[in-house]
Amino acid sequence: MQNEVRHPILSVIVLLFFGGAIGTWLVFNFYVLPRRTREVDQKLIRPYFALVDEGRFEEAWRNYTTERFRHEWPLERYQERWKEHLDHLGKVTKRNWLYSGWGSSSYGDSKSSFGFGLKVQTWFEHKGMYVVKYQVADENGGPRLDWSGSTRMEGRDTPSPNRLFRPDPY
Repeated sequence: MQNEVRHPILSVIVLLFFGGAIGTWLVFNFYVLPRRTREVDQKLIRPYFALVDEGRFEEAWRNYTTERFRHEWPLERYQERWKEHLDHLGKVTKRNWLYSGWGSSSYGDSKSSFGFGLKVQTWFEHKGMYVVKYQVADENGGPRLDWSGSTRMEGRDTPSPNRLFRPDPY
């Protein structure tokens, strides 16, 4: 009679593979992702919105957006759009992170952006809450805003669909 364990080394390899995959998933979701989220919040989202709220659009545009974003949104157009938003929505009063992770998004003329993505509940003083999606890319030594847009909104009397910085109008 032959031994029933035909390939014990294969069993060990499969166990090591699955153990490694689970370990990688745990490290990514409980260490890498939260760390990157904090970094993006501290180095990009907070200072960017502080400048926007103060009306310092040129500084926000120059220091916290990618070259591709600046090409898609020249400064004059960017400033006009933010002034429109602040007049209509008011300043950002609160943010709550919903999701963060790596992935890609399409924007503009079917261009795609791969990077760190965020979905953030964003409350504005006049018009309630929007769920804003951001795509972040690393450029010039830090995270930079590559794309943003509202995926859905809740509030009163809000334009639909709202796209914060997409070439298509409201």
